[in-house]
Amino acid sequence: MGDFRSTLLIVSGATLILLLIACLNVANLLFTRGVVRTSEIALREALGAQRGRVFRQLMTESLLLCGLGGALGLGLAMIAIRVLRALGSADLPRLDTVAIDQNIFVFAAACVLVTAMVAGFAPALRLSFRDLSDLINQSGRSSAVGPGRNRTFGVLVVDEIALAVVLVIGAGLLVRSYAELTSTNPGFNPDRLLTLVLNVPGRLDPSGVTFDSQRNVTGSDRTTYLPVVRFYQELMDRIEALPGVGSAGATSAAPLNAGLFPVTLAPYLLVGDPVGDQNNAPQAFGNEVSPGFFTALGVRPSRGRLLERSDRRDTRGVAVINQTFARTYFDGESPLGRRIILPAQGAWEVGGLAFQLGERSVDEVEIVGVIPDIKQANLSEPVQPAIYMPQEQWTLRRMALVVRSEVDGPASLIPAIRDELAAMDPTIPAQFAVYSDVIAASVARQKLGAILLVVFGAVSLTLAAVGIFGLVAYSVGQRSNEIAVRSALGAERRQVLKMFVARALRLAGIGIVLGLGGAIALPQVIASQLYEVSALDPQVLALVPLTMLGVALLASYLPARRASRINPSVALRTN
Repeated sequence: MGDFRSTLLIVSGATLILLLIACLNVANLLFTRGVVRTSEIALREALGAQRGRVFRQLMTESLLLCGLGGALGLGLAMIAIRVLRALGSADLPRLDTVAIDQNIFVFAAACVLVTAMVAGFAPALRLSFRDLSDLINQSGRSSAVGPGRNRTFGVLVVDEIALAVVLVIGAGLLVRSYAELTSTNPGFNPDRLLTLVLNVPGRLDPSGVTFDSQRNVTGSDRTTYLPVVRFYQELMDRIEALPGVGSAGATSAAPLNAGLFPVTLAPYLLVGDPVGDQNNAPQAFGNEVSPGFFTALGVRPSRGRLLERSDRRDTRGVAVINQTFARTYFDGESPLGRRIILPAQGAWEVGGLAFQLGERSVDEVEIVGVIPDIKQANLSEPVQPAIYMPQEQWTLRRMALVVRSEVDGPASLIPAIRDELAAMDPTIPAQFAVYSDVIAASVARQKLGAILLVVFGAVSLTLAAVGIFGLVAYSVGQRSNEIAVRSALGAERRQVLKMFVARALRLAGIGIVLGLGGAIALPQVIASQLYEVSALDPQVLALVPLTMLGVALLASYLPARRASRINPSVALRTN
């Protein structure tokens, strides 16, 4: 629904990266357990166990481990969906339809199988198909870890860090983009603003116009929509008379409410320019508004004047344009006094295709003013050229009213406005919304992506820290004899500490470089989700490596500190 597809694809990709990081962590754990179980595996094979059976046993253990994790994950997902519904139901479309169903169970089972293969296959294969003599010799050696195993553990940690860097960079870019988006000036003041959408059907003037069952005009060719204009004007007058109301106006397309009023461009011909092909004519977004619309939004003209109540059907056609229209089609010249031919002249006449929606009493308008740009579709899209015409000269049945409140909490005006509408016509429903909620809904997609990737980035940093901690802790355990000998020969604690921390930082540095390479190589994946932020934003690309180095330093310091405090005599006697 809407443009959520690209966001969901990015979230799915981030989920896959996070799952790969978890798989690398589990694989490292299984490799470590494999080293500890070398004697057990050697004994099994010496007693006649076939390598295939040993492999199946190790894979079964991996599948059980991943199955328990998958079951726990499903339980957490159920809780997370309830929390998401509670926090975001007003902003995200159809969120109430999201649920854990049989398709999700099947998908989760498939994820468990794939995860077990990815995380457990390599450790199980390496341990079960090694030569028996190697296993026996290895089980009889000291606990010092060999360079081959060290490289394997190091490669897994490097990969884990690289993936985490990619994920955290993506999260940082989306957070910066969301911050830029929410600080964007929409072109009007949304504070204390309320909107209500109405559809006013069945109001015709006394000309005798009637409709058949297909809603085709059968009785007259006269204009007929003045009662609709009068209805809206009387309702706005009633609303403005309410206590706490500053002003009210009507519009055919409320800004940033594209879900109710799709923003479409239409060709407009400038009088005096060559007609040519209409497809090459100036394209602009048309909006029919009442004079109070600009007052309610707090918009003032930058040139000329705004629309006024004197701009009626029996006067010349007038229009106000935005600055983008003036800049795009007048190239620095003054647009005031220029005339515009409106599109689809016959469609809005009695019996025309558009007559069921409304009518237009003029086919040509004169530009009388220019206003600052107003964000129409959403905050992230550039402003399109726009033309604003008087509601009385171009009348539509379906309109949105914008009401400026003089007190905090514009929602408190809704009951009184409902009463005024019911007094005029109780059969017309109204759809109310506070404009802060409208703006929140317009950035719901970006907010969803930013929040989820921040959570994923935090989890990936945690997993990377766990991986580094595990690697250093394992190295400390395996090299306790070496550390004892070094200490006995005069090595200082600071040197022992530096030895382990330096290795962790070296691995983190390699992972950071690979992660930065991956992030730089794939800017187009996330560029479509960014607003006023480059996919190669230098601040994010500088901050993420520093954060990862800090995580690596902290994760390695704790086990390295324990290594520096090993008592040489105790360690040598124990081993």
